[in-house]
Amino acid sequence: METNSLKRLGSAISRKRAKLGINQTELGKLLNSSKSAVSRIENGEVAIDADIMQNLDEILQADGMLIDLWALAQLGSMSSTAMAQMEKGASIICDWDLRVVPGLLQAPDYTRGFMRAGRATPEQIDREVAIRAERQRILGSAELAAAWFVIDAGVLLRPYGGRSAMREQLLHLEEMGQQQNIFIQVMPYTAINHPGGEGPTRVIQYQDKPAVWYTEGWSSGSVTAGRAEVSQAIVNFDLIRASALPPGPESAGYIATIRGSHYE
Repeated sequence: METNSLKRLGSAISRKRAKLGINQTELGKLLNSSKSAVSRIENGEVAIDADIMQNLDEILQADGMLIDLWALAQLGSMSSTAMAQMEKGASIICDWDLRVVPGLLQAPDYTRGFMRAGRATPEQIDREVAIRAERQRILGSAELAAAWFVIDAGVLLRPYGGRSAMREQLLHLEEMGQQQNIFIQVMPYTAINHPGGEGPTRVIQYQDKPAVWYTEGWSSGSVTAGRAEVSQAIVNFDLIRASALPPGPESAGYIATIRGSHYE
């Protein structure tokens, strides 16, 4: 989690505490902690785990506002727990990835293979698979008007988990692409006149709060709810999907062809 994000979150916690007339010692006791621990949180000196963040939001009567700020801060490290929080209540999700199948579309064995390649422990893998399964429930939510995924063709040729796992993953993509509110496109190798080469990007829009944009580079991530940045991210995503194969038969056919030639 980036220092600036921690400081912004700490300042928001401090303001909510002061507004309620609670001092740091009192808040520490309510958290079964100490004044010094609260001070470190408010100064942005320490990361905050999910359980403490939930308690803080409830104690300070923030109605989820602090949790949203915490999730924004967490996104710099791509925490799946934070991502799940950000996806909650989404009306539109736009996702481009040139490295891996997006988490919302991953089959369990593919996730396991991908995480094993990253040297994750069995416990970390089990936890991540469970979190992603929970996150994927949003795809069937009545609130979600559309989820739009653009996947680079190279992703289809990286068989995380082995041939059998990749076959099941591609079948899953073909099946999910048939849902009315889910659009899946493949970016062919020949498409280069788009900004997607800069890295993965996601835009999440809501009915009742500002949209957020997340992008990831080689070693860090950046997330913002700033109107200008989000607007530019939407433009970039529009250019990306305009450069890809259309959703429906063309992209599904491309995926099926790769499956048949490499994994059957």
